[in-house]
Amino acid sequence: MDRETAAGIPRSSFLWALSRPDIVQQYRKINLCMLCRREGVNAAGICDNCYHVLNSPEIDAVQRWLSGVGP
Repeated sequence: MDRETAAGIPRSSFLWALSRPDIVQQYRKINLCMLCRREGVNAAGICDNCYHVLNSPEIDAVQRWLSGVGP
């Protein structure tokens, strides 16, 4: 069974969500983490706490957002 994030994104789809500029922009605009719904997100739409629980491919995708490259 696939877990969903607090934002309702299936955890297995999180990497896909990071590849979608429209989804990332939505979470940046409302300033809520797309994993836990905590306020205060970075350029990838996630908070600092959730950044530390990401797996390697997810970290790579977030780093592209943080460096300004995007998906």
